[in-house]
Amino acid sequence: MIAGLCRRSPRGGHLSLWAAAIVLSAGAVLVPRPSQTAPLRAPMAVEFALAVDSLGATAELPVRGRVLVQPGGKACARVREPLRQELRLGPEGALLVWPDRGTRLKIAAQPGAVPPAFEAVLVAVTEPATTLPKGSALLSRQAQGDAVLSRWRVALGANSSLGTLSALEDASGVRRLELHSDKGLLQKRFILGQRAATGQHLPASVVAEMYGRQGQLARRERWTLRQTPVTSADLGPCAEPRPGQVLRDL
Repeated sequence: MIAGLCRRSPRGGHLSLWAAAIVLSAGAVLVPRPSQTAPLRAPMAVEFALAVDSLGATAELPVRGRVLVQPGGKACARVREPLRQELRLGPEGALLVWPDRGTRLKIAAQPGAVPPAFEAVLVAVTEPATTLPKGSALLSRQAQGDAVLSRWRVALGANSSLGTLSALEDASGVRRLELHSDKGLLQKRFILGQRAATGQHLPASVVAEMYGRQGQLARRERWTLRQTPVTSADLGPCAEPRPGQVLRDL
């Protein structure tokens, strides 16, 4: 997984937050799924509220908005508070636009990877086994009470590894997801809340923790999620450049 990103607007505005998606490509390693959650086959609209704790930093203002997640890794996030912004995601990368500002950012996708996105939201609606990079391998699978713990070696190119991904799943879906480095250090952890019913994609909450290179906790995100009907506005233009905006590459 790429490290989570948190950027401020070029003019010193409040949080323009997006997290990087798991380094996941279209070449999937298909293994039996313990959960009964159906694959995402149609766009899903999600209202979100996000609180962030960054160690050693001033508490950030809550972020609220709406994200449309589509099958295949495309998404559009529209942030209402504390600063209006739109983020369009696709295989080619991402475009971040501040409607009221003079700058927009272009973020290129890493080769063979899904482009940056709201990572916790993607984790909440994605089956881990279907989105691992080509060359990844299932290491083990064992029962733990009413759940199944699966471990994968996550490939990074032809001859290297990003580390080990562990997923704890039950009939309702993923409950916990962790990425450890090849040295065994915890890099990311996602704890997913309860779903309203078996087979539904979206948990009510996600706690995402990001760790530094030495395994120290660096950032904690607390997401509150609510699935809502898809509207025509969700499917409309997203992150369209405004006249006069300057494009910057990130």
